[in-house]
Amino acid sequence: MATLNNNHIDKSTPIVGVDKNKCRNCHTCITTCPVKYCNDGSGEYVKVNHSLCIGCGSCLAVCTHNARYPIDDSDSFIEDLKKNKKIIVIVAPAAAASFNNKLLQLNSWLKSIGVTAVFDVSFGAELCTKSYVELLSKKSQKSIICQPCPAIVNYIEIYPNRNKKQKIPEKKHVKLRAEHVRIKHA
Repeated sequence: MATLNNNHIDKSTPIVGVDKNKCRNCHTCITTCPVKYCNDGSGEYVKVNHSLCIGCGSCLAVCTHNARYPIDDSDSFIEDLKKNKKIIVIVAPAAAASFNNKLLQLNSWLKSIGVTAVFDVSFGAELCTKSYVELLSKKSQKSIICQPCPAIVNYIEIYPNRNKKQKIPEKKHVKLRAEHVRIKHA
């Protein structure tokens, strides 16, 4: 999960863990990884460099030893709620599909456990589209990668030399929505 602190998105938060007792160093995770560089198989088990991992989850799907697992940060979320920290949640559109006609109940539940406010990220997509149109109208760039998938965005940002001809503008839909919410709820 990426966290927004002082208008900076910290992507080094670990999202994939490795159980070194289960890892057999077979390198299947490295083989399937689209970037490879985030994996270090030189030791007794394959380690993950979290600052280079794009968070696509491919390694989780192929590990036959169950050595890879997603890191769940829900405990820290609940702890922050218990400490009465102000938490504002920005929900992805996929939640509507996941909660099958119960999205409003999800929003109500989040508020009932102490979340200050709940917003949909899709408004950020509208803000992002507006910024892309403005950028293209200036004709300062021939092409732009307009992509909401966090794994693809992370890949392009972490490995910019592989994507010299195309660029993702600094303003991305989630960040734009977070900035908008911060201004309204500061």
